[in-house]
Amino acid sequence: MTRQLTSATGAARGKRILVVGLPRSGSTWLATMLSKAEGSTLVSEPDNHLMTPAALRAKRRLGRGIFPYLTPDESALDYEEIWAQAFGESGADYTFSEMLRRTAAHGALAMLPERRIRKAFRASPSVTPGIRLVERLAVPDRPASLMDDLIVKSVYAPLALEWIAERFEANVVVLLRDVRNVASSWIQLGWTGSLADDELAMSHRPTLERLGREWGLPQLPTDQPVSRLAWFLGLLTVSLEQAAARHPEWTVVRHEAVCADPRRSFNELATRLELKWTDEADAAVANTNRAGRGFQIQRVAAELPHAWRSRLAPEQIDEIESVLAPFPLTGTA
Repeated sequence: MTRQLTSATGAARGKRILVVGLPRSGSTWLATMLSKAEGSTLVSEPDNHLMTPAALRAKRRLGRGIFPYLTPDESALDYEEIWAQAFGESGADYTFSEMLRRTAAHGALAMLPERRIRKAFRASPSVTPGIRLVERLAVPDRPASLMDDLIVKSVYAPLALEWIAERFEANVVVLLRDVRNVASSWIQLGWTGSLADDELAMSHRPTLERLGREWGLPQLPTDQPVSRLAWFLGLLTVSLEQAAARHPEWTVVRHEAVCADPRRSFNELATRLELKWTDEADAAVANTNRAGRGFQIQRVAAELPHAWRSRLAPEQIDEIESVLAPFPLTGTA
């Protein structure tokens, strides 16, 4: 059952909007632009174990990998706490002690090599004193204001989305992107990893394989990095699509459609979400429609829908499309 969120004085808070997509699906762009609406603020990835100490602690204790799967009736207290605080249930202000711990935890996390963090999520985890220190100091992220309309964004929650939505009253926005585009971006950034160090190795493989069987997906490839990547991204996308189909009250956004006309798309989305869209917000969207690279949100939008064609080699395209062919995807041509 969802909770009605109110301020400490009992007054109604601003709207709560949860944006969930895959890594490299355009979710940062979407959430950042929505936060440009008047009276809006952004809490970005409170469940990101690489950036947020409390997320590292919560997901490690949960033991479901970096993309945890949860059914709505399951209990997961540490994981629930990071979402409760992200949605402002503990207020907006940190105590002095919390500020000190938060600063120290973020500093300690920044000093940890990513490979060390990833090892902590393997089937046989390697937990170092540095990780234990980060977790001991961790304080979950909170919004800067409880009265603003709040945009909370995640790329690690596709398999737990219904669990989160069941507990917190928020307008859910599901962002979908052609899996070939997502895969091409991961490959371009070198995210495929080795077979012992890719995203599947950091996930709860028995759960993923069980979901695959339930959804009639092909067997998980075991020795081809690109095939494993395509299978994994396909499964996460199927999960989002099926969850959205069960919840017609949610808003589904396709990245390719937004790219076709960003200003109109954001205006219409803000209207649907009852956000206060302004000329300044329009200008912010227009300012992103230019060349950019890496993790910047600047991109020439018209070039993105078919970016995979130039990013992937022909043999990679064939491999990805072969893996995805049996998947019941609606957004991949």
